[in-house]
This record gives sequence, structure tokens and C-alpha cells, in this order.
Amino acid sequence: MGLFQRALNVGDNVRLAGDDFYDTDLELPPEIVLGFLYSESIAVMSAESKSLKTWNLIAACIAVGMGKSWLGFDCCLQARVLYCNLELMDPMFQRRINSVASSMGTTRQALKGHVDFLNLKGQPNGIDRVLGRLRSYHSPDDPWRLVVIDPVYKLYGTGDGKENVENSTSAISAMFGKLENFAHEYKTAVFLAHHFKKGPKGAISDIDLGSGSGVFARAPDSLLFLRQKEERNALPFFGIFRRLNHLVRVLELETSGRFSSEMIQWT
Repeated sequence: MGLFQRALNVGDNVRLAGDDFYDTDLELPPEIVLGFLYSESIAVMSAESKSLKTWNLIAACIAVGMGKSWLGFDCCLQARVLYCNLELMDPMFQRRINSVASSMGTTRQALKGHVDFLNLKGQPNGIDRVLGRLRSYHSPDDPWRLVVIDPVYKLYGTGDGKENVENSTSAISAMFGKLENFAHEYKTAVFLAHHFKKGPKGAISDIDLGSGSGVFARAPDSLLFLRQKEERNALPFFGIFRRLNHLVRVLELETSGRFSSEMIQWT
């Protein structure tokens, strides 16, 4: 039986931990966003619909691509990044980039060579199709260290049309497995945009705010949540990270929804 099992594993590069695991202190992967996101890890930002997820994720890409700070975190490791836009029409997305870039002291033109954009609205965008495209565009000479996919629900396969894929533990686990393989293979962090459950949120714990399967709360390495507050013009910002302590910050926003770095304050 042992010989048969070993034969099945031929070509599999998984091995038992070697001497270095016992005898040396392994280094953590580079932190892409200091205190929040490592290389080869997966993060999910969840919020209500139309709660500025895309604006904040554009800002994250610019911060990493240009070596700036993001949402109160220290300056990011400067590296090439990719924003995979699955939802917005190109002109609308371009205008958001212009606004966020201007507020961060740069321009859309200056992002060339630092931040790449893949606009896929209207295309077939299942997980395998999208990851296949990313692999084909990957450059080993100047690899992406952060890949944003917005929104994650566009990656769901439809199956036979009867299954609610978002609530399927097996389907969402398989999706995260493919994303983890991609992150590990290309030494990149993956950041996903997700949405909250419908209905009142008062009795739901922070970690379970995301819609669909509980895998959304358990599979990612970092979780960020934007929660609307009725009593004032603010979005509380919650973070849960595998290595770091739970943190709560408040993101101040204009009622108009315009993004500006001057509107962001932390308490």
C-alpha cells in the first residue's frame, strides 16, 4: 500500500518538513502593505454595495505601485501591481482612477509601468478564465506583487444555473484553492472585493459579515470591512488579520462619495 501511494505522488513536490524547519527561523514573506498584507497571501475587503470598495482598492494599487501609504498603514513596499476590473465600463473606471490618483498626488499617466489595469467587463470571467489571462500576461522580469480582483462574485462559475454558487462551501473552497495556488506560484498577494450579506447586520459578528459561504471568513489571511454608520458621515473600518491584533479605525467620508486623501482620518 505504501509503494502504491508513493507511486501516486510521483511528480508531487510536497515533502515532509526538513531539517531547516526545525533548526532555523524561516523568514516571513515580504509585507506588501505593512502590518496588513504579505506576499503570497489573500485579503478580502467587504462592504455594502456602493460603499467605495473600488475607490479604496484603486488607492491600494496606487499606494503599492508608487510606494505610498494607504488608509493609515505605513508606506507600502513599492512594487508592480495589477488591478483586474470586472465590473466597471472603461471610461467610468478611468475617471475613478483619475480622481484617486489626483488625491494621492499623482496622475493616471504616471502609473504606467507601476500599476497595470485589465478591464474585463462584458467578458466571460470565471475563475479559470481570469487566472488563465493573468498567467499569460505575467512578466517574470517585472512581476506583480499585488493583484486586485474586483469584484469576486464575477469569478463564480454558474454550473447548471440552479446552484447558488456563493453559498456553496465546495465551490468557494475550490475558488480560494485556485487563488492560493496562483498567489504561491507567482509570489504575489491577491486582494478581493466582496459584498455584505443582505439585511440587518447588528447580530452578525464582524468575521461573518461577508455574503455567502463561511469560507469567505476562514480562507483569507486578512479581512477588511467597511460598515455604514447612521449617526454620522463615517464608515467604521474593521480589520482581522492572521498574525496581527484585531483593529478598529474610522474612515471619514464626504456625503458626496468623492474620494480625497484629505477626507481620510483615523481615530
